[in-house]
Amino acid sequence: MVRNALFISLAILLSSLCTYIMGLVTPVTQYMDVTPALYAQHGEFSHKAYTVDQSTSTPAIIFPQITESLEMLFSYSGPAPEPVTIKVYLIDTNGSWQKEIPVQTTGANPVSFPLDINYLLTIGNTINKELGGRGNGYLVRITAQVGDSGTPFTLTLDGSLDANILTWDDNGFLKVERGFPGDDTIREAVFGYRVKLKDNSLYGPVTLERSAEIPKPVEITPETLTAAGMAKFADINFNYKFTASESIRSLEEDVKLTLTITETGAWTKTFELDSTTQKDGGAVQLSVPLDIDALVALVDSYDEAAGNRSSIERQITITAEVHTLARMDSGVANETFVQQLNGTIGKTITWADTDKTGADQLTLIKEGKISRTIAQTMTGVKNLRLVSFILMIISTAACATLLVVYLRTRPAPTLRDALKKDLKKHGELISEVADLAPMKEGNILIPVNSLEELVKIANNSLKPVLLKVDPEKLTYRVIDRSTIYEYINKAVNKMITGE
Repeated sequence: MVRNALFISLAILLSSLCTYIMGLVTPVTQYMDVTPALYAQHGEFSHKAYTVDQSTSTPAIIFPQITESLEMLFSYSGPAPEPVTIKVYLIDTNGSWQKEIPVQTTGANPVSFPLDINYLLTIGNTINKELGGRGNGYLVRITAQVGDSGTPFTLTLDGSLDANILTWDDNGFLKVERGFPGDDTIREAVFGYRVKLKDNSLYGPVTLERSAEIPKPVEITPETLTAAGMAKFADINFNYKFTASESIRSLEEDVKLTLTITETGAWTKTFELDSTTQKDGGAVQLSVPLDIDALVALVDSYDEAAGNRSSIERQITITAEVHTLARMDSGVANETFVQQLNGTIGKTITWADTDKTGADQLTLIKEGKISRTIAQTMTGVKNLRLVSFILMIISTAACATLLVVYLRTRPAPTLRDALKKDLKKHGELISEVADLAPMKEGNILIPVNSLEELVKIANNSLKPVLLKVDPEKLTYRVIDRSTIYEYINKAVNKMITGE
């Protein structure tokens, strides 16, 4: 029973020792990455294209023979009232001469002035006659200039005139101009006229009028900006919003929109369209106008300067760059968000709303998180060290006590125990005999101190070890001629008879 208790104490001692060592090598402080806040940046582009409706029921053709009077009209819309200068030129179609025709304007907006067709024909014919030539027709050019400083706004209307017909160029009746790049200033002008026809018995007095009212922009659908006459301008809209999983203490957003036009291998040009800084304002909304005519003219001018007129399409990119600084309870988000609206410009401007797979390119969401490392004290490791140390001390004391008790109380080994031990260890050399030969004259008896020593002698002399078992002793002998080597093992407890 003592021996079993000793084994149990040893097991507890070894377990507590291993546990204590494991506690020593395990760090008490552990570092963990935590994510207290998640946030997202939402960007969205949209675009709209506009044209100006020039449809009219009045044709741009006037017949001098049935015209009694012609009154020209001019209207202008801009950021502020500006002086208007009207000039009329009569130009020989052969390029021989040009003459300015004075006109008297009336009204403010629209401006009106009479234009005598017969007077123009008379002047032209007279000049040609004096020059010894004959007129084949004339060009009537009317220019209206608004403003006399900076960059004046000019609208030119051309008409072809002969004795039978006056035909106006439809493209000269309207002009819409927007500053570029990114200027939202719109300047618009339109020509119109009133024609009073001569009385006739069928219809009586008739007046034809082409309105000089400024037309309103009309959105184009689908949203493809056609550079060749259809689209006049466009609006590029960009919206940005920062959201977080926890409350935001302060938010600052710096936004910049740029436009880049690139002719691959030839030239590239970047314009800043708009920029703004918004503090604690929530969502950012920017709308940038583009003048299509000015944009196409700009692209053509760069191509001409680079000596490259063969390109059909160039790359056009609008880039939104947003730097966001958001302070929250868990930390600071310092992010730069970049989104692009890509397209091509040639005869048309086409925006890539989707990629090759059809996925939406107008919306971009960029997610992020605020992470930090925290130190955490592992109380379990401390407790493990303490408990295992206490168990190690207690089990050590118990083992020592039980070992002393076991050594004192264990029974002395018997002859049978000794015999089993000897046979197990050296059985291949030991031969048991019923009796040992008596000593003879001349024999020498040499006692040895242990069976191991006797086994060595047997191995060296190549002799067997003889064993005689008595109730109180075990006698081992090695006989080498007249020399007898003997070892006697006497146990404390005698061998039990019958075992």
